[in-house]
Amino acid sequence: EINLSDYAIEYEQREVANGDDEFEEGISEILLLGIQELSTTLFDDLPKKGHRQHHLSRETHMQIQELLFAVFSQARSLDAIAPPFAREDSASGTSSNGSENSASASSTNTASVHRHRIGPRVRATESTTVSKLVDMKAFPVFICRFLADMIDTDRGDEAESPFSSFQDVIEDLELMMARPHIFLQDLDILHQQRRGHSLFGQVHCGREEEALSIISIADQMQQSLVGGDVPVGVEAVFITGAAGSGKSRLARAVIGTLEGLGWISIKAKFDQRRAHASGGIISSMFDQAVSYVVNMRESKDPASVAYSEQVCKSVLAKCGAFNVRRLTGWLPSLLLLFPASLKYSPGHLEPGRFMVICCDDLQFSDQASTSLLGEVLINLGGTEEISHRCMFLGLFRDNEVDEDHPFAIQYAYLQMSTNINTVEIKISGLSREAIADMIMQVFKLPRRVVVGLADVVLKKTTGLTIFVIEFLHSLLRDSIIVYSRKKYCYTWELDRIEFIPTSENVTEMILSNLKHISSESKRVLQILSCFGTQTDMPLLQELENYQGGIISSLKEFADMGILDRAGPIVIFSHDMILQSIYESCELHERLMMHYGIGMHLGKAASSSSQLFFSGNQITSPLISLACDQINFASEYITDEAEKIMFAEWNRLSGEKLLHACDFSAAQYYFACGISFLADDGKNWQTDRELSMGLYQGAVAAAFALGKGDAVTRYVGMVLWHVPFKECLDIQASFIKSLALSDKHEECISQGIILLGKLGFDIPPTPSETDIFGEIVSTASLASEYSTDDIKSLCQEADAETIAIVNIADAVFVSAYATESPILPLVACSIIRHSLKKGICAEAAIFFTAIAGIKVRLQQDLPGAKYWAEVSREIIKSSPNKNKDSELRTELILGLSIDIFFQPLNPSNLFNCYRAAMAVGKIDTALMSLNNAVRYQLLGGYNLALLSKTYEDRLKFTAKHGKYIAKHMALDIVLLSELTGKSTHWASVICRCGISSLDDLKNDNETSKDARWCHRFHLYQMMISFFRKDYLDAEDELVTALGFLISKLPQFMSIYQAFYGGLVTLQVYRQLGDNNRSRLEQAKDSIKNLENWAENSMPAFGNKLLLLQAEYSASIGDHVNAPQQYLDSIIAARAHGLIHELALAQELLGNYYCSINGHEEARESLQLALMYYNQWGAVAVKERLMKHHDLCDSSEV
Repeated sequence: EINLSDYAIEYEQREVANGDDEFEEGISEILLLGIQELSTTLFDDLPKKGHRQHHLSRETHMQIQELLFAVFSQARSLDAIAPPFAREDSASGTSSNGSENSASASSTNTASVHRHRIGPRVRATESTTVSKLVDMKAFPVFICRFLADMIDTDRGDEAESPFSSFQDVIEDLELMMARPHIFLQDLDILHQQRRGHSLFGQVHCGREEEALSIISIADQMQQSLVGGDVPVGVEAVFITGAAGSGKSRLARAVIGTLEGLGWISIKAKFDQRRAHASGGIISSMFDQAVSYVVNMRESKDPASVAYSEQVCKSVLAKCGAFNVRRLTGWLPSLLLLFPASLKYSPGHLEPGRFMVICCDDLQFSDQASTSLLGEVLINLGGTEEISHRCMFLGLFRDNEVDEDHPFAIQYAYLQMSTNINTVEIKISGLSREAIADMIMQVFKLPRRVVVGLADVVLKKTTGLTIFVIEFLHSLLRDSIIVYSRKKYCYTWELDRIEFIPTSENVTEMILSNLKHISSESKRVLQILSCFGTQTDMPLLQELENYQGGIISSLKEFADMGILDRAGPIVIFSHDMILQSIYESCELHERLMMHYGIGMHLGKAASSSSQLFFSGNQITSPLISLACDQINFASEYITDEAEKIMFAEWNRLSGEKLLHACDFSAAQYYFACGISFLADDGKNWQTDRELSMGLYQGAVAAAFALGKGDAVTRYVGMVLWHVPFKECLDIQASFIKSLALSDKHEECISQGIILLGKLGFDIPPTPSETDIFGEIVSTASLASEYSTDDIKSLCQEADAETIAIVNIADAVFVSAYATESPILPLVACSIIRHSLKKGICAEAAIFFTAIAGIKVRLQQDLPGAKYWAEVSREIIKSSPNKNKDSELRTELILGLSIDIFFQPLNPSNLFNCYRAAMAVGKIDTALMSLNNAVRYQLLGGYNLALLSKTYEDRLKFTAKHGKYIAKHMALDIVLLSELTGKSTHWASVICRCGISSLDDLKNDNETSKDARWCHRFHLYQMMISFFRKDYLDAEDELVTALGFLISKLPQFMSIYQAFYGGLVTLQVYRQLGDNNRSRLEQAKDSIKNLENWAENSMPAFGNKLLLLQAEYSASIGDHVNAPQQYLDSIIAARAHGLIHELALAQELLGNYYCSINGHEEARESLQLALMYYNQWGAVAVKERLMKHHDLCDSSEV
């Protein structure tokens, strides 16, 4: 508030003008004005700022003015200014501070000082100037020290910390004014309160620029809502740096600031020694958000209650009650969030809150948790209502994350996402100024005093934050820095510190700081370190029964800076401190400690169902914590009975976590349990139920994680020891894992072998006669059953039937993906079995095969529609509802049957995608999403909007396997050809092995996937058609037909018939060789479209009319051709098929050109340009303009 430098400048100017030895009255007046203003600000305004303990009386106010004035007037002796403070009153014998005459004495003294502005230059002979000032008890210690330093400026070596220049005085005064909460406290009292405490771990210094950059992002998020310019995507800030560089401290400082602004914060910290618990750590973090809402609904604030109730409504609307119940194992606080009834008062509803999500030590996370976190962030970023209200802080050690690390892959994926705006902040060592600021804050000393110490500390620690803190702690611990009661400040000898040998690394420094604590305290810390970075008070109270003194030691450790407290949570202040403590005992001793803790917790687990917070995993039952300890000590355990007991503990833990969908942790416990079993397999005889439970759980968890190799390994062990029919469910998981791993050939061959053992005679290489005969006989058998008959056969299947259907289902998936001729045989076998043994919901998908057969082989569309409805009735009538079977049945019907009865409708597939994602069926979801976007591409949706959609969707699908990604990449090739925009291959590099169109071509040349090859060449045909290279298009069509071996229909057959017919007729007219075979091929295409159009003119009418018009034009039927073109245009316009409207206008224009109707041709071609432009097919439009020498008709 006071610009003291103004006074300093005027002082210097007058001093120069008047000479060094002359001190004029005017200078004194200038200084007096500054001093009066300073003292008024310091001591009158302080009470307004909450510093009442330093409010001085008006008397003392005048005294400090005199004192400061005397100092500025170069009074060098305390005696020259002592009377206002220590003068004895001759009449009363009391000091001026206690006398009624002190006011008049002060007034008299003021006049005296003003008359003698330049006091005698008497050198103080005592070395305790500051002590005399402090003993007066009139001023804060810092003021006394400040005055003493000015009084002692010419004492040479006897001075403590004298000023070297007038500018130093200015800086000290400015410090007092700018930071009174630091420099105007009584350090002597603080020293007494802090004795034994960690001083330096409590302050945050040196990251102001980084903190401000993050807070500015948050501020922009808030301001955007006011200004209306709402950003797209989640703001993600990644803070990187080496261990101990201060990443966590920076994040805590930022989060503290945001919380003060009303933000919600949820935090997670991954643990190096508990990577298997990463899923639980993520669940704990999001459970914090649920808990926040629970606390809001329990508050008395109407707005908060209304907001929480609206959250409940939104969750139920988005997820449904069934899925909310499923999530309670993963998010326990959901049980508290949903009461029996909800009361909603919209009048009190607040706008959405801002949230910051912080994940620390991401380098310790596993693949599943980083993938989940990435999906959550991308989905948040894609949700317009909340994306601009969420900030993510991710902290990781970049020197411990190589390119193959799970997080590095996910990080690259997040950086490419358009739903996430990423910023990376690199944290390096603390600067000298930051270290000086830290020492200033702790020691309450001005910068001029501490800057030398900061230089030495920087040189010895290279500025690494944790190293700086521990080094300063060691200086205090070893009394190299001490608090002087005479000088009322901390003091040190720089020369001595310079020569102190420094530890080579931080770990040594931390251990040296711990060497003075007692063995009992060290034992407590080592026990706590066995649980990772964090734990909670209920668990510590349980451990108190194992090792006394834990609870009573927490305060001591917090004072030492080893532990922090956050409510009931106890946290190691840094993971390097944790690691140093954990490794401070010998390996054998450490294993014994783990074993002892595990045994204690395991015995206590039988009487406790409580959930504990350990390592940031809120869903940890006591038995799981016991297993964590025992599993660390596994090499120490040799007793066979104990091994069986520990295997059972791990089985129980794995099953609990499997039920909670924490598959990574579940697999860890199952694998650890298996490791306790005997290598010779004798446990399969003595403890078969235990062994089977462990392997079944391991297969289920590995399958859920997509770890096909692990599934194969576990299944092989089971088959070695268990009879075939007793492990059908495990074998079904094995076959499914092959299908999900894109090992389709192996899946088919292994599946046929298994089905053969179960009595199904399916030839591995069937002939056309075998296939056709089986299809006809099965369709005939099924036709004998009415819909009511089928519904009556629906029943709850036994375990064997479900296993058989699951095995066949996996084979069906692989056969469908590869266009294998085995597919109809598998479907027919399951249909026959179901009609004989009873129909379960899982069998519904096989009945869709009959509908497909009706379309493909018999051209019986009404019959196909009937069997499609039968398949849906099976789902509805089955007592055991199976959401996955329902979704996959709808998906198959949507792709192969519904397309013949309505125009391509992506909304149904998008609904299927969302429903599949809600129940965690990623394969069904991705296939639905992939085809939904393809429907949009081929159905005439705006290509400019689709370009962005495809880029985002490709990033999402690419990580789940090459198969789906390469199909979507092929769509992008066609999209790029139509729009003329280059393909963004970067999004699939390193994910599915595809980084260019050449990669797609090479993959096609080596692929054995008939479906892929068929589609690849059909797309190449369409690309050549739009390039008007009709001969090349015909070659691609012929190649595609060579791969068409499926007996089930697919929607690409529509475009094969339509574009194939157009290509054939264009070649026929271009060559003019009267090759009648091409006309016959075109007639076949027309016949197919006629058959389909009978059931759905909206879907096929315009295509049929356009193909008929082209046929008429090819054979010279100029009577029918023009009207057929116009009818096709009318039909396309009526049903909003703008892409085919543009094509019809172009072909009509070409027709008019061929008969010299140039005016009509130009009109049609100009309309074609307009419609291509509206569709977004810019490249097609430009080729058409060049071919016919047209101008852009965008103004039409």
